[in-house]
Amino acid sequence: MSDYQQPLLIDRIESSGLRRIAVVGLHEAAGARTVVESLAAESVARGRTPGVTRSPREVAEGHQVPARLRLPEDVVIATRAESSPEGWSYSRTTEEGSIPLHGPDESGVMREVLDELARLCDGPALVDGCWERRGFIGPRVSQGLVLAVGAGYSRTPELSAKAARFAVEILRARASSANAALTWRDASTRDVYVLLDRDGRPYSEVPSRVKDPTARILQIDGGPPATLVLPGGLNDELLAPLVRSGLRCNLVVQDPTRINVAPVYHRAWHKGGGRIEVVESLNLIAVATNPIRDEGDDADPEAFRAQVAEQLPDLAVHDVRLEARPTEDRGWRFWRRRRSG
Repeated sequence: MSDYQQPLLIDRIESSGLRRIAVVGLHEAAGARTVVESLAAESVARGRTPGVTRSPREVAEGHQVPARLRLPEDVVIATRAESSPEGWSYSRTTEEGSIPLHGPDESGVMREVLDELARLCDGPALVDGCWERRGFIGPRVSQGLVLAVGAGYSRTPELSAKAARFAVEILRARASSANAALTWRDASTRDVYVLLDRDGRPYSEVPSRVKDPTARILQIDGGPPATLVLPGGLNDELLAPLVRSGLRCNLVVQDPTRINVAPVYHRAWHKGGGRIEVVESLNLIAVATNPIRDEGDDADPEAFRAQVAEQLPDLAVHDVRLEARPTEDRGWRFWRRRRSG
């Protein structure tokens, strides 16, 4: 085992006291599946029973394609029961092997499945997740999050490390005021944008489905808002016109999974004094790095982990391969080249 860092990723998860843990790949082949496999194996090696499921990914002919995870003996898995399309099967592995998993395709069901795994296990209840479907790992579903990023995400490992910093900025969006949170709950039931003044008082609102919300917001009597509460998500279609308008204020959304904006608009908004806040925060435990690149030479594992850690100085950054026990041979295929996970 490399001695570059203590505690290990599994130590951080165990010490957090959190049970429902999502491992989310920032991009295709980021390594989320491998991180889940290693965490499950390490949990078993410590005498605990972890649980594992996955969020939806590949779809063929309208149906989710099950993924295969290599798991050790004594892991509780949750997958769709073949006998019932609406039911879920919970079973314990009896030997190490490659296990097909077909996870929930609704976030509410995912929460129920993770709750049941946490009830059945004394180790972490893990979900293999992906950035494109990050609504399945929101704070109402999971309690903690590990973000996986690979050196092949951008043209170079250095750019990939910087891209990880942007994703972390989104995931760690700061909490809104209590008053804005209360306003959001009301706005979400009525599907309206609510404008707040500098004292946090609502003074106007705009239907969220209006054709040009930015123009409507700028035309409202009382001047531009200090805070704009958004009942849905924040995307480029809304943020880009706000950036171009010159307006800067606090934007409030439900949670970080509802923020889906390009770095250029995100930077411009904050550079001009705007902020993006959330009603429900995510608990980002750590980042896991993957040195494999599909194109070009692979990055040096320790060097890439260090590059990501330099970009994220106040967050734990791990490489589960470097943390593997050299005396153990579990057949883990760390960071193997594959087109998913």
